[in-house]
Amino acid sequence: MTGLPKTTDVLIAGAGPTGLSLAATLCAAGVECCVIDGVEEGGNYSRAVGTLPRSLEMLQRIQVGERLAEAGNHAERIRIFSGERDRNIATLRLDRLDTAFPYAVLLPQHTTEEIILARLRELGGGVHRPLKLSGMEQADDEVVAVVADAGGEEHTVRAKYLVGADGTRSDVRRMAGIPFPGETFHQRFVLADMELGGGSPADEIHLFFARPGAVIMGRMPGRLHRVCLSVDRLPDEMTAAAAEALLRQRAPAQRAVRVLRVAHDSHTRIHHRVAERFRVGRVFLAGDAAHVNSPIIGQGMNLGIQDGITLGEVLVKAMNRAEDALDSYERVRRPIAEDAVGATRRLNALATERAPWKGALRDMVLPLTAIPSVNRKMIYRLSRLVDR
Repeated sequence: MTGLPKTTDVLIAGAGPTGLSLAATLCAAGVECCVIDGVEEGGNYSRAVGTLPRSLEMLQRIQVGERLAEAGNHAERIRIFSGERDRNIATLRLDRLDTAFPYAVLLPQHTTEEIILARLRELGGGVHRPLKLSGMEQADDEVVAVVADAGGEEHTVRAKYLVGADGTRSDVRRMAGIPFPGETFHQRFVLADMELGGGSPADEIHLFFARPGAVIMGRMPGRLHRVCLSVDRLPDEMTAAAAEALLRQRAPAQRAVRVLRVAHDSHTRIHHRVAERFRVGRVFLAGDAAHVNSPIIGQGMNLGIQDGITLGEVLVKAMNRAEDALDSYERVRRPIAEDAVGATRRLNALATERAPWKGALRDMVLPLTAIPSVNRKMIYRLSRLVDR
């Protein structure tokens, strides 16, 4: 455990986008922090792919928003298609937002992490790997954490604050005794990087709503698309033929695509959950440790980045003798998480509606989003921007 400090201001468990954004925010303000993660660098598979305008605005506070924008494709529109009715039933216009970033940046999550990590290193920080939290105990003025390496060797770190940014199965949340109520659905999402013929253009994200399941598709830099498919049963093997068959069941004929190659695939259960508390004493939760939802509109990573930067700014205030600011983190971020998880749950149900009459009603109502005021309201809410 060479280099792991015995004391620090903030110990962060988890080096995904949430933990890295938090750490960079702290380091930029001169607050000492220590980040640990149980996975070797580069050992994670990219799950998220889109960084939304509000996240880009907040990341620019640590000089990362523009770097992401330079590296990724700019999706200026989100088009929703009906699988049953072979037509575009809604288009949400990110390019009409009043922001320096009127688009979503399409970039694999691991590349997003690399860019934030590079900035953290410029600020003098870094990540200790592979290490995970194996125990913790709160005192009045500190958290005493026990950190273990892959071989089981343990080390004690004393921190003023501990943050769990360690994902859905958060050890920090479990050790803090914070309930994580919600639902787990029978559906799974298959997440795959595919080389396609006839996929979505680089400046658009496509969603297909159909009874057999939903499809989300966006083009990353290079030749690959990220494709997410909701399924009741996982295919035995995600071959190009199996992937193309799934897409042809759901996508309108005019949007039929050819799957040339499946470069990588994984799968995840669909959960909609929000932790009962985001703070217990000197312990905080952020990102997927605090809330989790369907990947259908890409809220997970974005909420986590926003959690991390918000919490970082709160902890900076606390370190500058304004500890009354600590309560503001949960007060601000938990209602946002509840709203996002609820909205995602409803959209997930809309996207996979199996009753024909409900699907027909959906396809009649969604075109109303073409009304400028409705379109503006929906896209500002999706982007988590304040309508200006």
